Amino acid sequence: MAGRPRIGLGSTPDQRHRRLLAPRSPDAATAAERGGTRGRRGADAERIRLDAQRAAQAQERWLWGGRRPSARLRDLGGNVVGVARSDRELLDAFEALDAGTQRAAARWLARRAFEIAGLDRLDWVRPALDAMDRGAEVVGRFTPYHLGMRDVV
Repeated sequence: MAGRPRIGLGSTPDQRHRRLLAPRSPDAATAAERGGTRGRRGADAERIRLDAQRAAQAQERWLWGGRRPSARLRDLGGNVVGVARSDRELLDAFEALDAGTQRAAARWLARRAFEIAGLDRLDWVRPALDAMDRGAEVVGRFTPYHLGMRDVV
């Protein structure tokens, strides 16, 4: 066999070829190979997690008019998201006000909306608006909110 180079352990190139093509059991993988696979899977999972986090943040910015909301804005009820998408600067200015000024502005806005719609002249609406102006509990058809809206719509 002089002149023919040896190809690895074994005797002939044919034997080496058969060993390379023989199926390996999962248990035959070396510890380094298993660690490398886990490392790649971990990196892929981290990349997927970060991509999902960035997508959620981008969606939240879009939903809130271009900027992520503060915890205070996020926790508010009502149509805060609608206001943010309509006029984010106004919402930010409103958020900067103290709580008493916010309530006074909200009462004025509610009354003004009812006046513009002509609803403030309805007998069943006037007592609720007056109670709201006094800071008293609004009763009647306006409690809870959806019952009042059923009558308006």
